[in-house]
Amino acid sequence: MQLSVGSVTAPYNYSRTITLPAGTVLTSNTLNLLYTEGFSGDCTGNDAIFPVGSVGTVTLNYQAAPVWYAASTGGTSVGAGTPFNPIGVAGTGVTNTNTPGTTTLYAACTSSGCEGPRVAVNFTVDAPSAGPTIANISVCEGSPVSALNFTPCENDTVSAVVTASPITSDGLTPVNYTITLPTVPAYATVVSANLVMTNIVPANFVYLSELRAAVSGAATLATTAYSTVGSTTPLASVSIPIAVSNAGGTATVALSQVYDGTGSPDVTYGSVKIEIVYNQPLNWYSAATGGTQLATGAASCNFTPANQPLTNAGSPYTYYAQYTNAQGCQSARAPWTVTVTPNSSMTLAGTSTPNVSVCDPGGINHNDDGNYTYTTASCERIATVDDNAGGNILGMTNACVTVQSGTPTAPSGQPYLPRSFQITPTNNGPATVTLYMLQSELDALVGSSAINAASNPTRFGAITPGSYANMCIYKFEGGLQSPANFTSQSVIGAYPSGVTVSAVPGTSPVQYSVTFPVTGFSGFYCAACNPNGYLLPVDLLSFTGRTANNINILNWATATELNSAKFEIERSLDGINFEYIGEMKGAGTTNARRDYVFADNQPLSGSNFYRLRQVDMDGKFNYSKTILLNLRIDKLSIGTIVPNPTSGQLGYTIYSPTVENATLTVRNVLGQVVYSNSNTLKAGNNALDFDATNLAAGSYMIFVQDAKGRIAQKQFIKIDR
Repeated sequence: MQLSVGSVTAPYNYSRTITLPAGTVLTSNTLNLLYTEGFSGDCTGNDAIFPVGSVGTVTLNYQAAPVWYAASTGGTSVGAGTPFNPIGVAGTGVTNTNTPGTTTLYAACTSSGCEGPRVAVNFTVDAPSAGPTIANISVCEGSPVSALNFTPCENDTVSAVVTASPITSDGLTPVNYTITLPTVPAYATVVSANLVMTNIVPANFVYLSELRAAVSGAATLATTAYSTVGSTTPLASVSIPIAVSNAGGTATVALSQVYDGTGSPDVTYGSVKIEIVYNQPLNWYSAATGGTQLATGAASCNFTPANQPLTNAGSPYTYYAQYTNAQGCQSARAPWTVTVTPNSSMTLAGTSTPNVSVCDPGGINHNDDGNYTYTTASCERIATVDDNAGGNILGMTNACVTVQSGTPTAPSGQPYLPRSFQITPTNNGPATVTLYMLQSELDALVGSSAINAASNPTRFGAITPGSYANMCIYKFEGGLQSPANFTSQSVIGAYPSGVTVSAVPGTSPVQYSVTFPVTGFSGFYCAACNPNGYLLPVDLLSFTGRTANNINILNWATATELNSAKFEIERSLDGINFEYIGEMKGAGTTNARRDYVFADNQPLSGSNFYRLRQVDMDGKFNYSKTILLNLRIDKLSIGTIVPNPTSGQLGYTIYSPTVENATLTVRNVLGQVVYSNSNTLKAGNNALDFDATNLAAGSYMIFVQDAKGRIAQKQFIKIDR
């Protein structure tokens, strides 16, 4: 309906009552007023612009309210108005949306009490489309299921090229192109859509002010119609946001540009295309219908089953994924099955091909209180690690095993199990470790230890057959290698004191597990306990520590010593990189008990890992076990610098008792600052690095000072390559 209100004079106020026909409803509550002005004069000089008669037009769109029927003729109405939702309305035949199909209803418009002809309107319930396709997986019992990285859940891109050949647009005259838009999946959500122009070259280096685009049809401009570029040089890419739907369709793109300067206004485009970025979020459920929703939103894209590690008792585990689009429409639920390979079916890594080193693929992100089994990709068992609850979080951890043939011996003649293990966490700390081996390997070790012990009982011990008593777990430094090449070792436990040995149920051939606690990680191997400490020049009875008045006091005792020169005390902030802090003279050779005490008067704030480096008269050395003392004092500490000396990159750890801003400087022997940087320290250990490659050879000091004035310093040596 359109009404003309005629001429209006100052003060330009006008009112009029508008009456709609009976039985009509408004489809828009917006009144559009058109106000026009007339001009007098020739628009030169001071000619005035003034109203000579203003016309206002008010437009109201309306339609009659339809009445709905279930039949083309006769019957009673089942509803009125628009929009009309027939779901659950008596007489429509549409009770719910669970059953796909089409129901025909009839609408008739009324005006002034008269009803027009009935028009058929189909109401269709579409069958849900297929759900996502997700490949089923198998996992090893005791190993966690990695987060399912469902690719369609992440942003994906489809594109359609307007033109791939170079094109030229001459100034403000638009160049029109028709394009068929790419389609995105029915349950996808469009994240962004852009008109992308690449390799844009202004002719004659004119000043290109703006690139303009007009987009119509199935796509429209989402924001502005231009991109301000301000350039006289070629541009790699310019994007203009557009709005699209999932359905595709045809759009028209018109390109033009604004330029300043003289010369040709031509601009050459290398290519023009439309890019649509979309994703397909999922919902996860515990059942094919109904059930419990397990994940939605961002968590659905990286779904991880709960209650890990999964056990064989519940295998296979099935979860159901379903698409849901922005309109709330859902696809069918698709199953995803996880099958667990049971413990009893697992073989041992390297059994079929000895003289190899094998590792778990990719490692495991070991969370707090996580108890996970490390295996090869084919579920060959390596080791199990139980990260103690409420303490250190190991983080990403890898486990490897080196398998040798027969029963190998160390250079000293000591036989050991033909499996040596290397477990490497991101964060060193306490845990419980289980190593796996064959019974046949254990029995062979028992036989070899008995032979050695019988031939030289003062040098070698023997493992008790059957019970495996007197078997020790040794820790060695230096990375994954056989114990025959170890650079240092220490005893961390003996069976039955501190070590548990048991058969793995249901395995054939029979496998055994050896479980023991550790304070930190490195390499591990099994051998007979040595009653006389032959491999170590001393028989170390104990090594303990305590804290008193901000001083760490270390105590150790030896039962016997053989050619013992000294005990060097080493300390570490992270349990991995140790530094020398002092030494105590050894007793030489003695069969009498000796007790030692060492005071660390300048301990680190935070974690203090200690170990003894026992050195004998000919320079050979061995390490004791590592002990940990925690000391919380209000000061900064710098841990071991590694490597030191260095020819280039070095790493170090700073302990801060609180979150603080800090200044890090490096000074030479003259006190001159050769490097300075600011950093924010978190509470606890902070791993940092420094590139000393460009420094001259010599001695340097790292200084750290936080906002509270606390200072820590540590020396390092720069050497030439």
